[in-house]
Amino acid sequence: MYEIWQKKLWLIVMAVVWVVLAAGCQAEPPAQVADDLAGLYSIDLPAGDWQPQAANIWAPVQEQAVLTDVRIWLVRLEDCTQEAAEKQLQDEGYAELSEKPGYWQKQADALQYQTRLVVEKQNCWLVCSCWPEEDNVWAEQLAAALASFELVQE
Repeated sequence: MYEIWQKKLWLIVMAVVWVVLAAGCQAEPPAQVADDLAGLYSIDLPAGDWQPQAANIWAPVQEQAVLTDVRIWLVRLEDCTQEAAEKQLQDEGYAELSEKPGYWQKQADALQYQTRLVVEKQNCWLVCSCWPEEDNVWAEQLAAALASFELVQE
């Protein structure tokens, strides 16, 4: 299970690197409600211009520049129990928020990270966001986006 988590984390890191390299490229305007190609979920992105950076990763655009330190991304852990997902979050330095069960938070590299753990039958979803520690204007908007995540009934 840990190897799968490492592979998925590596893919996210590579997607972020790609975003930094491609920051000057123009993309099609994103929809305010982003639906996965497989139709597995829906999530309401915060108001403003958000561009997809890779599959299941979005970043805001301000003054025609993609912000590289603000993100929303999704990770689907297949064949994963809630306990295993919680252990992985703890191993990554996250702590569950006592006032918001299912929400996890950590600080690292001058960024604030918040993740919502959503459990379905045999899979877990991590609905993640990050923003600069000193820029709490993003906290409420990103928390609302995490709360809006819903699995689509098949």
